[in-house]
Amino acid sequence: MEAQGFHITGIDISNEMLTQARMRVRGELGQMDMCQLTFPPASFEGIWCCSSFFHLPKAQATTALSQMQRVLVPEGMLYLSLLEGRDETWEKESRFAGVERFFARYTSEELEALLWEAHFSLVECWPDVADSAHTWLNFLAKKDEEIFLGSALKDLPKDGRTE
Repeated sequence: MEAQGFHITGIDISNEMLTQARMRVRGELGQMDMCQLTFPPASFEGIWCCSSFFHLPKAQATTALSQMQRVLVPEGMLYLSLLEGRDETWEKESRFAGVERFFARYTSEELEALLWEAHFSLVECWPDVADSAHTWLNFLAKKDEEIFLGSALKDLPKDGRTE
């Protein structure tokens, strides 16, 4: 993305992952929890959340999506990818030296409902079959405009008419 001229700001809760990222990107990188983003509102035009959202327990999904929605500009875009499934589990993988990692998998319908709840409109959803055991779900969503009408609507007369 940097090669296309985008300004990159990356976050991860893990210092080890940030060390890996620093070897690959020149953008700003910082340690942060996606459930407690410290960026001001409307800081970003887009969020690329690839292979990270599914490491949060499902109980924290709405909080993380609400934080992403808050830091996007009006009509900002969110790309989200995660593994398809229904479970929450700890798993050891040989490619990560047997380190145990947490995974929360979702169905398309489940994540679409969470996006709607966090005031995103689904633009597109598509699967990518990685291998016989893994299907990645990809979501492109846009921050809803309606969320900003709230403050303007409270000033309207009770009958909703404008003069």
